[in-house]
Amino acid sequence: MKSLSIVFAFFLFSCSKTESLKKALEQAEDNRHGLQKVLEYYKQEPLKLKVAEFLISYMGYNKFSYKGEIITHYDTLFSVHDSFKYRAGVIVGDPTIIRQTWEAVIKSYGRINLSSLQKVYDCRNIK
Repeated sequence: MKSLSIVFAFFLFSCSKTESLKKALEQAEDNRHGLQKVLEYYKQEPLKLKVAEFLISYMGYNKFSYKGEIITHYDTLFSVHDSFKYRAGVIVGDPTIIRQTWEAVIKSYGRINLSSLQKVYDCRNIK
């Protein structure tokens, strides 16, 4: 019985991976040809092909970033945050600088309104 459940789980995973890859390629639109070229390139190398299939299948419809003018203004805040060093999961630096930068960005440019930003889907963008 245990081996039957393992086979069933493997079959279920294989089907969902195939469906995810298929969906990602369908949603890639103009980038589909480029993603298919990657799969074709690795056709003779099974391990690399599996890796490419895995990566592409997880670029599906729910993987995206946002694009818009306000995002560039918030990059300042992210740069400040990235400049701090982390030790054992704790920020080493001055957290007040992060807060002050955050407040300055909001005061200058306003809060981010996600509905006003363009979604950039990974499967359409990554080449």
